[in-house]
Amino acid sequence: MLAAVVIILYCGSRSVLFMVPVVLLGAVVGTAMSGRGLVATKIVLVAAMFAALVAIVMIYIVPERLDAYMVRFTEADYYESSEYQLGTFGRILGTFTNVFALADRVPFFGYGAGYGTNAAVILGYIPLSLSAESDWDRHVYDLGMIGWFAVALFRIWMTGWLGWRCLLAAKLPEGTLAMTLYSAIAVTALSGQLVGQNSINGLGWFAIGLCAAASSKRQVVRSASAKDMHRTYKGLPRLGGAGVAES
Repeated sequence: MLAAVVIILYCGSRSVLFMVPVVLLGAVVGTAMSGRGLVATKIVLVAAMFAALVAIVMIYIVPERLDAYMVRFTEADYYESSEYQLGTFGRILGTFTNVFALADRVPFFGYGAGYGTNAAVILGYIPLSLSAESDWDRHVYDLGMIGWFAVALFRIWMTGWLGWRCLLAAKLPEGTLAMTLYSAIAVTALSGQLVGQNSINGLGWFAIGLCAAASSKRQVVRSASAKDMHRTYKGLPRLGGAGVAES
């Protein structure tokens, strides 16, 4: 939680401001679904305390951070309102719809693997005017519309498959982690950076792998069984005398 406070104070990203409460919501939902409503309530209270701490720090201690956020939001809103009919929502929606505008600008089978990356722009293989902002656009440059359609279906399926696994895991003891991880990586799995930037791609796939492992029913049951075995061991009488065995 403290790390989230530091990130909010010094990151300056609107996406971070949006994702932090989303991840907290995922943790609360996962905890409540696992039958631990009291713990979920504690998470909400702690999150509220840290939110108040962030507000106090940004208003009274480092007000320049609040000014920086206001400038960032104002400039982004001005740009998005002028470029997109629906403003910020239009830009988000454009992540999934801009690909259709590329159909007549890209060869049928694309330019080839790697041409949609930032490196292709830096090396001059793709002009800056054709640079892709989202991964869905990059799939078009790499594979063409047919390849993009196949990859898009895969990413939609992968996101839904992970979500379903995490929902099932959240109903089991110790399954909160799966829902928390899913709330953090669902956007990345659907449309985030998985092929465009080599310094980020690995982190995205690694997080998806962690989520898949955490949502495994076998893993969740094994974790719960190990804790039950530990509790049972603590309840066994000592050898040669009465009492409760200590861990």
